[in-house]
Amino acid sequence: MHTREGKLLFIFSLMMVVSVSIWGQYTYSHFWMRELRLNPALTGLMAGTWKLGYDIRFFRDDSMKSNWSTTYVEFKKSFYKKVGEYAKDKEPTGWTIGYGFMDDRRRGNFEHAYYISDYLSVSFLKVPKKQEKHDRLLGLGMQLGFLRDGIRNIFDVNVGIVGGKNTIACWQEDQVYKYEWGISAYHIFQPWRKDTSYVPGRTIHAHGGALVKYNKNLHLVLQVYGGYSNQPDLVIGGYALLFSDVHYYYWDRFRIGAHYRLTNHLVLTTGVRIFGRSKKSVAMDFVASYDLPMKFMDFKSPYKHAWELGFYIYPHEKCWNLSPCAML
Repeated sequence: MHTREGKLLFIFSLMMVVSVSIWGQYTYSHFWMRELRLNPALTGLMAGTWKLGYDIRFFRDDSMKSNWSTTYVEFKKSFYKKVGEYAKDKEPTGWTIGYGFMDDRRRGNFEHAYYISDYLSVSFLKVPKKQEKHDRLLGLGMQLGFLRDGIRNIFDVNVGIVGGKNTIACWQEDQVYKYEWGISAYHIFQPWRKDTSYVPGRTIHAHGGALVKYNKNLHLVLQVYGGYSNQPDLVIGGYALLFSDVHYYYWDRFRIGAHYRLTNHLVLTTGVRIFGRSKKSVAMDFVASYDLPMKFMDFKSPYKHAWELGFYIYPHEKCWNLSPCAML
């Protein structure tokens, strides 16, 4: 990594760490994959034109058990203008609309554990007209929906903003830009969640990530995530993407990572992406993570164990280059 890039990464990471922000109800642990649950402005921010995802997370603490599942589908539409002689050609305007639907459910063996929330998610993204070395991203997003717990139907609103710098060509499923960051607020019309409440309360999110190319077979994704609902949460760490020398069919990367969570957990993550042999095919990401309580620390974790499974399906077009990402 160049010296200049190292300084930028250090400053960016430091800024994110000292601006801790989110949440009393803990998020999934294979980070960045269910974008609609992290930040509405990430809706439609992807290389393909659509994406289908499913996550399920299992909690256990003594006799209390619960599971949360999230299902979502998202799309994007880019806008073009006619140019050239007789307006025969098209040129991107730099504007993209993302839209999608998210269903979030929680179940458990304790009272008031059950709820369902459904959202329509929309984003407006100002993206570069073409891939350049120093291009930038700015996006705004909103989710409108209802939360139901068997007794009440609550109108709910989530909002967010996202920024990015330096497009990554050829490898954009984990992060579209070399540097990405965002801030979002969920359940903004609800009060801050109390310790005795099982229904999500007002929540603030902040997140940032950076992609680092170590060599042709190893890329690193460094991440910081923070939040607040009725108590602060902080996650910091990253994962490595391991590439084979020849990766132009069937699979191209294996994921392994570790994050530290402020709840006194070490989060271990793994995953793999597979796809078809043709130049244009459908890719599937399979990911899993486990929250391992750090018992040698001198404070109690709010839950004993949690493990997560997820899979994501989206269109994939290969760049036919022996480098995993020639532009990184």
